[in-house]
Amino acid sequence: MTLPPDPIRQRLRARPPAPTLAWAEQRAGNGMQTTSVAWLAGGSSHANHAITLTDAHGTVRELVLRRWVRPDWQTTDPEFTPQREIAALTLLANADVPAPRLVAADVDAASCDVPALLETRVPGHPPRPPADLDGFCRQLAAVLPSIHAVEGRAGTIVPSFRAYVDVHATAPPPWAPSDIWRHAWEVLAQSPPPSPACFIHRDYHPGNTLWIEDQLTAVVDWTYASLGPVGLDLGHMRWNLVLDYGPDAAERFLRHHAELAGTAPHQPYWDIRTTVDLIGDGDPHDPLPARDLNALEAHVTRALRALA
Repeated sequence: MTLPPDPIRQRLRARPPAPTLAWAEQRAGNGMQTTSVAWLAGGSSHANHAITLTDAHGTVRELVLRRWVRPDWQTTDPEFTPQREIAALTLLANADVPAPRLVAADVDAASCDVPALLETRVPGHPPRPPADLDGFCRQLAAVLPSIHAVEGRAGTIVPSFRAYVDVHATAPPPWAPSDIWRHAWEVLAQSPPPSPACFIHRDYHPGNTLWIEDQLTAVVDWTYASLGPVGLDLGHMRWNLVLDYGPDAAERFLRHHAELAGTAPHQPYWDIRTTVDLIGDGDPHDPLPARDLNALEAHVTRALRALA
């Protein structure tokens, strides 16, 4: 059976219109002309396109055009704003963090079809199954201290983190009936452990990193950057590693971070917080695959035991 076309997917993949590309050419430099445009996978509210521009002297610039094309993004994901990514990239401009740099912005869609950002394109590809899992986890941990060191100016430019799930107003979804999840909700109803706040990525997981072979080249997608505890970045990465590579990868990542950052021990509360944000923020009628739910339940069970 042929499925009907998905209009949102079509909007995400569609070539940017000519006036938007003309804006990118103008902001990229005098005389720059677009020579190629390629859609980049990833993103549900915005479209990413790799664009290559060349001038008459043969100078080439490789950039990424990010456009907020989903019609209802301000309602479905109001925190995912171009202004927030501008703020994060402004902080990162002089930081020792492998990340894109901001070239231009049209947040009001004055020249583009929708709000848009133009950023440098960092070489690399999404992670592939690593031949060296320990080295992979170490590199994911090694970049975090530099990110968290940006804290000195973060409070004035990016917002404080927000939990995605209000445990006082919600309950575990019906497809997660285990007592483990009810216990997790109860734990989060208490005050969180005291944790100093710093600049955090807030959506740190392997899919938001780029690699060349086995070397991490960049951390991307900074639109959820926040002021919050280190544990949020650790916890968010850890449940992603559990699902993609197993619990041993999550433990390797944590051990490497403790060694490289030299900070206080990770608080398992944040493993629970970030996993509940995943479980409780989804569609109550669209359950996670049983394999994923079981893996996350085991992950939270370990965190609850560590707290106890």
